[in-house]
Amino acid sequence: MNIDLELIEQLVIKEFYGIITEEEKAELEDATDRFPEAWSRQQEVKRKLESDELKSYLEEHTDEEQFLKLTQRIRQNQRRRNIVTISSFAAAAAVLCFFAIWYITRRDVPDGNMTGIASIVLPKDTVILELPNEQKILLGDGRQQINAGNIHISTETNVLTYQTKTTNKADLAAITVPAGKEYKVYLSDSSIVHMNSMSKMTFPLQFSGDSREITISGEAFMEVKPRTEPFIVHLPKGTIQVLGTSFNVNTYDEEERISLVSGGVKVLSDDDSLMLKIGREAVIVEGAIKDHGFDKEKVLGWRNGEYEVDNLTIREICKVLFRIYGVNVMVDNDQVAELRFSGKIKRSKSIESFLNGLKVTNYINYFRDSEGVFHIK
Repeated sequence: MNIDLELIEQLVIKEFYGIITEEEKAELEDATDRFPEAWSRQQEVKRKLESDELKSYLEEHTDEEQFLKLTQRIRQNQRRRNIVTISSFAAAAAVLCFFAIWYITRRDVPDGNMTGIASIVLPKDTVILELPNEQKILLGDGRQQINAGNIHISTETNVLTYQTKTTNKADLAAITVPAGKEYKVYLSDSSIVHMNSMSKMTFPLQFSGDSREITISGEAFMEVKPRTEPFIVHLPKGTIQVLGTSFNVNTYDEEERISLVSGGVKVLSDDDSLMLKIGREAVIVEGAIKDHGFDKEKVLGWRNGEYEVDNLTIREICKVLFRIYGVNVMVDNDQVAELRFSGKIKRSKSIESFLNGLKVTNYINYFRDSEGVFHIK
């Protein structure tokens, strides 16, 4: 069964701006519970809605003339049904919602004053590097040598290194890692960022000035080179300040987690701050920061291709499987969906191998349909 991901995007945006109907909200919740790919798209759209890029775009383009142009285009592009109608919500929210839908779900390049906005439609299973000039480069698993202007890019076995002559810290690049992939990036100061699947990092090609700043969503392990300039990591809901250390960040869920392996970091949110010690994990929930100890093997196992799950429902495990393998797994039986499982998932083994183990321990059955979707029953 195919899921209309464009519809999911639009419903997530309407929910974000508080203009979703109860029927649409129920439809969204059902889709994200049953389809890992729908849940993945929901998380991706949420990150975009909270991004500074979208906020800047809305500030620049929410005038009446542009609004009328975009509403006409959005209505033309809605294939299944008219998702947004101007009479159904307040004018201010309508303007923001229309522009957000256009910015996040557009499938063509608009005319007029919006020609500078880059398309965000990317291959689903390929690591993408976006350069400051909006050029997009597909990064493979093997060896690549690419010259793009004054930037020389090298990749080998899912590792990216680069050299550039730019000294402008405003020259930002972005790397997006899809489901089923991992990638390691060596930054210009030799700090290393190991990115897990479904993650994105925005970073300057060359650090300059009195700080080193990057932005991360998803999950990544960082080894920061000590320098006098502080290293600052911006998360969707918090900020980390470090000098030289190694730590893991995880922003997949509503809670953001920062797990400190060595050195020291300061974690900040809009309402709180905390000096984190080695072996402790900070959790940001609704602006408050709490810390506790963490299981190093469980938190960092993904770097070695091992994912430990602890008392998760089968429905929750389907979402984890999508992140690891990039394959949709659906639960067709609501009772089975609530069964719980603890154990390890190894990326080196096939998804069938894990499902066969699940079949034995939880007494479930599964099959794969003609579209490649696994069904648990």
